[in-house]
Amino acid sequence: MTITPYFKGKTSDIYSQYNAIQKRIDGLVQNLSKETNPDQSTMLTVVSHSLGTVVLSDYLYDKRETLEPKHQLVFSNFFTLGSPIALYANRFYNHNSPNNPFANFQPQKVKDPNGLWINLFDEDDIVGYPIRPVNSYCKKAVAADLNVSVGSFLTGGTPASHTGYWVDKQVGKIIAEKLSIDWLRVNKWDNKEKTLARIKNYKDRYNMPSPQYL
Repeated sequence: MTITPYFKGKTSDIYSQYNAIQKRIDGLVQNLSKETNPDQSTMLTVVSHSLGTVVLSDYLYDKRETLEPKHQLVFSNFFTLGSPIALYANRFYNHNSPNNPFANFQPQKVKDPNGLWINLFDEDDIVGYPIRPVNSYCKKAVAADLNVSVGSFLTGGTPASHTGYWVDKQVGKIIAEKLSIDWLRVNKWDNKEKTLARIKNYKDRYNMPSPQYL
C-alpha cells in the first residue's frame, strides 16, 4: 500500500491524482443515485478497505454539504477494514501543538442518527489501526474500533492478514447485522423504540463504547 500517488500528480498540481480519484467516485455515486427513489433519500452504507478507507473518508468529508441534496443519498454507515486512517492523520501532525498534535484531523461523521462508523482491524495487521484514539473528533465520529482476527491458516497472525477482511465470516457478520437492523427500520417492520433497542443490543454484543460518543 502506498499513499503518495493518491496525493501527488503533476508538479503543477500536487492534488491531480486526488481530484481524479474523487471525480471517479462522484461518477459512481451519481450512477447509483439513478437507481434510487427520486422522491426520497436512500441510506448509503460504505464498506472500504486499506487505502480505500482514506479515499472514501476524504470523499465523504468533501461532499458533506452536497451529497444528500444532490444525490438523494444519506451517509448512513461506514465500515472501514484494515484502515490506515490513523497513519494518514500524520499529515495533520503539529509538533508545536500544546495538546494533541493531531487535533486538526476531522473525519466526517455519519449523517444518519441511527448509523454507525465501525472500524475493524486485526492487531497483527501493520496497516490497519484503531481510529478513535487519534483525537476527540475521531472519538465522536467512530462508534467503535473492533479487533478481529482475519486471514487464512497461513496468513492469520501475520502482517499478511491485511488481505483477509473481505472473506472473513466475523467481519461479514458484523456488517450484515447492522444492515438487517436498517432494513427492518426502513421497511417499517420496527418502530423507533425497537430500532434503538436493536442497536443497543448490537453494540453491547460487540462491546462497543456506550454511550456511543464518550
